[in-house]
Amino acid sequence: MGDRFSFRDALIVEAALRGGADLLLSEDMQDGRIVEGMRIENPFT
Repeated sequence: MGDRFSFRDALIVEAALRGGADLLLSEDMQDGRIVEGMRIENPFT
């Protein structure tokens, strides 16, 4: 399973999901990835 998050990133993703976010901006996570309906985007691409 190469799709795992680091512990720190997992905490960020879980907090965003629990907060009802549809979009998470991160320069460290995979751009374009969808997690439970929430999109992760790199704001610098």
